[in-house]
Amino acid sequence: IQKVIQADIGFGNGQFPDGTGGLIFAGQQGVLFRFDETTLTLATLGLVPRILNEVAFDRDTGGYLALIYSLVSTKFPGTVVRVDPVLGGIVTTVISQDSRLSRPSSIVFDPTSGDWLISRFDAPGVVRVNPKTLTMSTMFTSSSLNALTITPRNTYLAASETIVSEIDGNGTVLGSTAFPVLVRVMGAVEW
Repeated sequence: IQKVIQADIGFGNGQFPDGTGGLIFAGQQGVLFRFDETTLTLATLGLVPRILNEVAFDRDTGGYLALIYSLVSTKFPGTVVRVDPVLGGIVTTVISQDSRLSRPSSIVFDPTSGDWLISRFDAPGVVRVNPKTLTMSTMFTSSSLNALTITPRNTYLAASETIVSEIDGNGTVLGSTAFPVLVRVMGAVEW
């Protein structure tokens, strides 16, 4: 199945459960798709520009948020778009080609403030974005962050290529686990 998925959409970068037994995936080649875990089928929802690097549920609209970064510049500016959950197309561009979000890798909601937390592969590691004013501030500094996820304790796991750190909503490190250099951490999840 993985081989078929990679052939169809490129490397699958980000995903989240859609509430119906499926996962919504961001395909690196710009394909937004749904994977049904029961029937093991893929359904393409739409095409967006490359490099589609993450998709998340947009609790403000009920649609999806997607992170895209451009390869047209060495700074890899990041873009945040709202995506229609039915048609899969871009509804609106919220943040366009912003170097403060260069090479964005993950987006999660802060359940306390409603802010978006966006991890970046380039330092600083996690940027807090107010979705109403679009003001940005650095929350956590680290380079090479591949993933960010929320825990049941309302803390966050921030995964670089070799370290996973648990951080609070202010970016304070609560604990870290290092992995051998030969292991490349591509995501983080707590169960």
